[in-house]
Amino acid sequence: MQAVHVRPGGVPAIVEIPVPDPRPGEVLVRIAAAAVNPVDAFTAAGGPRDAGWVGPDAVLGLGWDLAGEVVAAGDGAAITPGTRVAAIVADPAIATFAQYVALPAADVAPIPDGIGTVDAAALPLASLTAAQALDLAGEPAGDLLITGAAGAVGGFAVPLAVRAGWSVTGLARSSDAEGLRALGAAPLADLAGGYDAALDTASIGEPVAATVRGGGTYIAVLPGTEPRTDRIRSVAVSVRADGARLASLFDLAAQGVLVPHVRATVPLARFDEALAAAAMRGARGKVVVVVA
Repeated sequence: MQAVHVRPGGVPAIVEIPVPDPRPGEVLVRIAAAAVNPVDAFTAAGGPRDAGWVGPDAVLGLGWDLAGEVVAAGDGAAITPGTRVAAIVADPAIATFAQYVALPAADVAPIPDGIGTVDAAALPLASLTAAQALDLAGEPAGDLLITGAAGAVGGFAVPLAVRAGWSVTGLARSSDAEGLRALGAAPLADLAGGYDAALDTASIGEPVAATVRGGGTYIAVLPGTEPRTDRIRSVAVSVRADGARLASLFDLAAQGVLVPHVRATVPLARFDEALAAAAMRGARGKVVVVVA
């Protein structure tokens, strides 16, 4: 099978590796689509090795998101082959820019009828990050600022937060104001005001933390970037695979509460073009690698 790997001292490249066998509790998924995320540029540059997440000689795999079809199940994995599923794979050694992947059955969620496989690939990492970040905010307790409110994570966090009962202000470009109002958030084009909590999906940092009232909560989406302060609670989300939670998010997508946006699709053979397209600043919507 083909997969995109990054060898030490090298650049991302398509390699041929064996199709994995699902172990007990795992499923083998034939991948149809994998969205590109900011973490993929980090991985392509060898970031997980530099950060000490893996050893200096580790081979890295590109891709976290995936959508495809279960083709085999290990002992104890109660998912029928032929089921369309989506998931994230947070192991930096495993690629989802690939033709197949074996992963725990507990990590995958069925894709509801009516949601295309390419659209489904745009939902897992961003929506799980939004949902798990909002968990860190605790019980809805007033005013919540979400930066990057029209972006990949922010665009899911806004409707989830409104649905949970927060009074949401979304920081985004003025051209996104109408869309934010439609989601139930107050649009904000320039940072201002005071809030009980802030979810900083745009990774602005200290200026956002300064808007949080004393005793409130600041949530970063990049671990290690949260401001150090005793005035407020400052935390970061470390997204984890969760098939049951992802299934509930797909239910919301089927209801139209969450809407994945795909800007472009690129075949696996031209994955480098997908990485470049996803890096365009200010562009809305996901770039998705389509696996033939």
